[in-house]
Amino acid sequence: MLVQSNTEVKCEFSIDVSCGHRLRAMLSTEGFVRAFDDGSELYRCTFIGPRALQAHATGASTFTSDNVPSVMMYHHTTAIKKAQILESGVFWLSPWNIQGTQTQVKNVGYAYFTALDKILYEEDLQCIAMSSAEIIYMMVDGFQLPPFFQPGDHPEEVLPLKVYRGRTEDRTETLEFSIDASLFAPQHLLLHTGDRPMWYEIINPFTQRVGAEPGSTIPFHNNKISRGTFKSKTFRYIVVGDASSIDGLAAPYNEETTGGIFKLEEPKAGTPFLALWFEVGNTDLYSGKTPEMQEFVRVL
Repeated sequence: MLVQSNTEVKCEFSIDVSCGHRLRAMLSTEGFVRAFDDGSELYRCTFIGPRALQAHATGASTFTSDNVPSVMMYHHTTAIKKAQILESGVFWLSPWNIQGTQTQVKNVGYAYFTALDKILYEEDLQCIAMSSAEIIYMMVDGFQLPPFFQPGDHPEEVLPLKVYRGRTEDRTETLEFSIDASLFAPQHLLLHTGDRPMWYEIINPFTQRVGAEPGSTIPFHNNKISRGTFKSKTFRYIVVGDASSIDGLAAPYNEETTGGIFKLEEPKAGTPFLALWFEVGNTDLYSGKTPEMQEFVRVL
């Protein structure tokens, strides 16, 4: 919700967090702090939510002297690979897309991180798009799972999404990094509709990717990954999957299905994004944009 007065623009929106709680975030143009190279902006906010709000947070963050937010993230691996990473001082990039099973990306490489400080259980693996069974099950909106369910039942309502086969035994060692949040790749979404107002779900909130040119590396120093120390790469669009269909559920994970996408808007210099919508309302902000798209190759 956006409200414009003579002096400022106020904004309020809702965010679902852990344990079924919902936050209301309130901000305004008066609370604008700074803009970043990726088009994002930082604001002072007021939050309304459950008591002991900090107990529902995952991870930690800090701010530099020039108000750059850095988020504490983790990379879980084996003892041998951890030693190799620490000795080299860099991350070699993965060519795999989010699903990580049959499709690689040609024009970017990614280093993968998570806000989870440990990977102990199967559910932890599924939070980072992995599974010891190589399958994550997803249901379309409105479907009620019956008391007894067998794999293969309800093929129009239940998606057996093939993902990277991972084991908790291969994620026993942890590397901790403070990462400039503006380096993270934009997150893909699922659109939920039905008998209540539409809403969007980040498909993989416990996974963040930092992108760079293929064949390059991402260096770290004193457990920090900072903008300007390598040539980062992000894309100005995100995939939006329709959660009412099987194909829509899979789209943000395989990333190739781009029938539904958002193209990211960049505010004009000196115009906070809250004010932008009152300048460009009811205009076509989609057709004129031709963002570079990820290029994929099937390998399996």
